Amino acid sequence: MTYHPRESFDDGGGWHTERVFLLGVDGGWRSLEMADLGLPDSSHPGADTYGAGALSPDGSTWAAPTRAGIVMVDLSSARSRAVHLPGGHTSYLAWHPDGRSVEVVRLHGASTQRTWSIDSLSLGVSRSPYLLPIDGFADDGTVVTFARHGAQTLRTVHRGRSQVTDVVAMPYRHARRGGSVGTERILFGLNRELLAVDGRSGAPIARLRLRPVDAAGWPRGWWRPDTVWFYEASRGLITWDVTNGRTRVLTRVRPAVDDGLYWTASVAVDLMR
Repeated sequence: MTYHPRESFDDGGGWHTERVFLLGVDGGWRSLEMADLGLPDSSHPGADTYGAGALSPDGSTWAAPTRAGIVMVDLSSARSRAVHLPGGHTSYLAWHPDGRSVEVVRLHGASTQRTWSIDSLSLGVSRSPYLLPIDGFADDGTVVTFARHGAQTLRTVHRGRSQVTDVVAMPYRHARRGGSVGTERILFGLNRELLAVDGRSGAPIARLRLRPVDAAGWPRGWWRPDTVWFYEASRGLITWDVTNGRTRVLTRVRPAVDDGLYWTASVAVDLMR
């Protein structure tokens, strides 16, 4: 797991202010000083929360945003590679489940966002035909997006350059920010709660309500067909079984909770499972 300590939206400075902690499979914590990567000061994203970046599914590579694109770090050799991308700001990024590519959402202009795919070996860049949801990919590597069409909610499943759209029976207010798509179910993040629905019918299966101080953060996904994972502001990495309602703490993180302060995490999903 990577963990970025709490910070506020108005934090600034430069790379010397950014430190990311890494939790290994051996249970030991390590720290990465971003200034040690030798990135130019002009590539620091500026005043905002920096975030924990994104671990590849196998935990071998870590990718994180820069103003120019992203930086990728091989965690076995500590070798870093900067990748420049079109656009002016990196919004978020996610690894494909096979670990062969990472997709990056970049801001173009005042409000336009585009998704760019980077080959993890060659660093070749291509534009993706969709806006990657913040929850990233479905378990099978497809990208599922939702859109409103009148009173209906449209679901589009993107497989490479092809796509299939159908109407799903769920309110668009639930799906407007996308959802984490598993093999059988979809997880949506609502206001201080999580909602799991049947992947075919859209029928609600389970709802987990959270206290204000326990607001769930991204990323989140499916650990097993019936169990999701997410992280809470006051506890750490959590699993939730949507069939029996049980929650379990996988890794406890206890930063001080305060209004306007945030911390983020990323996990190597293959190692977690």
